[in-house]
Amino acid sequence: MNMISNRYWMPVGWILCFAGVLSAPAGIPAGETVFFDVPTNWVLTPPPAPSLQLAEVPGYPDAPDRLTLIARLHRPDAEIHGPGPYPTILVLHGSGGLWSNDAITNGMASQFEEWASVLSSNGYLSLYVDSFNPRGISTNFANRLPHHDPALDDALCSPNYERPKDVVAALSFLAAHNEVDRDRIGILAFSHGSQVALNAILDPSVDLTPYTVRYINESNATINLEVPSPVRIPDALPFPVVCALYYPGCSHYGYHGQASSISAGRYMPDRRTHVLLFHGTRDSLLGVTDPDATPLTGSL
Repeated sequence: MNMISNRYWMPVGWILCFAGVLSAPAGIPAGETVFFDVPTNWVLTPPPAPSLQLAEVPGYPDAPDRLTLIARLHRPDAEIHGPGPYPTILVLHGSGGLWSNDAITNGMASQFEEWASVLSSNGYLSLYVDSFNPRGISTNFANRLPHHDPALDDALCSPNYERPKDVVAALSFLAAHNEVDRDRIGILAFSHGSQVALNAILDPSVDLTPYTVRYINESNATINLEVPSPVRIPDALPFPVVCALYYPGCSHYGYHGQASSISAGRYMPDRRTHVLLFHGTRDSLLGVTDPDATPLTGSL
């Protein structure tokens, strides 16, 4: 895994390391609501229906054969930073979702509004994609487990094999946008979204033969279930050159084997990107059991 040096287009003093530290200056341009589709060959059959609140958003297409995502696009002030193209950050929300109190009409949750202000004020264009409402999930997606009913469980929006499709859709949208610098696209992700990013940027050397998840079902039985493999970012699309990922789930039902194992190599990021991972010893969901342990060396 490569670390980022200051020669890589990060002129804002490592803002990706300091969530909430920088205050949002006034005068930041308002965001824009945009829509774009997941590639049709990757859409589940039948496609999931959007949530009722998303279906009521003006301009959202009534197309039951497509999976159309909603996102917020925030630009820098052109009078300060010029007309672009701009370095661009794709932001992936966690299991709590994108919107304040789960309501699209409320706008983005405060943490994402703050990120939008900080990034815009420093000359970055940023895109915030809602992965939940397009799949009919109107509330958060916390504590979803894989089990018997995909309409209820992790499979509907799995960070391993379903939601990474949204990364490809977002990159396709950004690649066609004349304000985006295709050579300077990065990902900023949180929790569920960080797991998504890790699966989207796997190195080509990673074996994508059949994957399984392991879990305890409602009858207290241990289940090994074969599930789809991660998707690849097509060669024609720009590849993220930097990823800042806050507390990803890592092994996540054993999808990549044990996260502590370096032998499988299934968490090897593509060598074209630079990855910065954050994890806290007091994380109540996925705590570090031995914060003083010597770090493993080699491929993740």
